[in-house]
Amino acid sequence: MSKLEATQLILEALSFAASKQAASSGKASRHDLLEPLALARILAVEGHISNERTLAAAILQSVLRQTRTKPAEIKKVFGPKIAQIVVEAARHNGIGRRVIANGVAKLSKPAKLIMLAENIATLRHMATAAPKQLSARSRRAYFEKTKLAGKPLKKVHKRLGKVFAKACRPKP
Repeated sequence: MSKLEATQLILEALSFAASKQAASSGKASRHDLLEPLALARILAVEGHISNERTLAAAILQSVLRQTRTKPAEIKKVFGPKIAQIVVEAARHNGIGRRVIANGVAKLSKPAKLIMLAENIATLRHMATAAPKQLSARSRRAYFEKTKLAGKPLKKVHKRLGKVFAKACRPKP
């Protein structure tokens, strides 16, 4: 895939995600639009991941979890490889923060990378911008569950493992 085609793929994924989020709720919330960008940024900028399929799947996985979009639609628009990664990452992230350690081993590396990026983003959000309606105790509990969920993933990528460890330091 050329650099232009890779850029087009990622921009198409961003456009698709934004339109699906907006259609789902009538209006996409700020978080719905920023979450996929944060994951792609963590992977590309902090993890130095340049694989366009992984970045596109990172952008699309929240669409599968948060809207009525079906895997078949993602497969039709983005192809079977990206759809498979999206399904893997969305299903395991959708299970909640109690990631099953032995279940993680069976996932593809791109799905693991996306899940690790999601854990990093969640830890940062809980430490700095958690919803005000959550009590301090609830924020800390969610933070700890996310740390626990990310531990089996941090060995997947050395650089992102270090980013994850750093995100685990502050307490909400």
